[in-house]
Amino acid sequence: MKIREANKSDSSKLIAQLMYNSGKEICDFLHKGNNMSSISFLEYEFKSGNGFGGYKNVTIVEKNNELIAIGSFYDGKKYNKLLQGSLVNLFKYYGLIKVWAVLARANHTSSILKKPKKDELYVSGLSVPQEKRGQGIGTILIKNKIAFAKTNGYNTFSLDVATNNIKAEKLYSKLGFIIKEEKIFSGKRNGFIIPNLRKMELPLNL
Repeated sequence: MKIREANKSDSSKLIAQLMYNSGKEICDFLHKGNNMSSISFLEYEFKSGNGFGGYKNVTIVEKNNELIAIGSFYDGKKYNKLLQGSLVNLFKYYGLIKVWAVLARANHTSSILKKPKKDELYVSGLSVPQEKRGQGIGTILIKNKIAFAKTNGYNTFSLDVATNNIKAEKLYSKLGFIIKEEKIFSGKRNGFIIPNLRKMELPLNL
């Protein structure tokens, strides 16, 4: 099993699908229920290399040259640059007129997707293909990045878990993560199912 940083030649279609699977409720809300548009944008962003979903910010796990997991990891120091990259990608993808409706919806997601601290390594978009789940692959990736965070002087490793994802919450609790905050979606859901999130943190300086 190999863990490495993604590059532009990796399968953007598969990675975009996995990104979508990791947060389809928010993607559907942002792209107004059009999952094809969601995946298409995620593929566009991955190829660009910029933004939260750009290949420069994605880590992949592969076994026998098969991609078996992905995740995006960043801290508060990288956040603004990643946000700027994603905003530029939205303008380029949707154009100067259509983008404003997407940005208006994106503004509401800030209530549950918040900027991490400078000394906090945050994971988003962690995803394993359906047929590979239950094999501990996601745990291996998380433990690898926890080791990275400790080596590089981070005080906290954090992630968000949907309040309706009890199985994942139990797994993270076993790894030592503690619930620190429940983040309530502040906008109108307009018929979309958007779960609230629980922020879970693992202290690294104990």
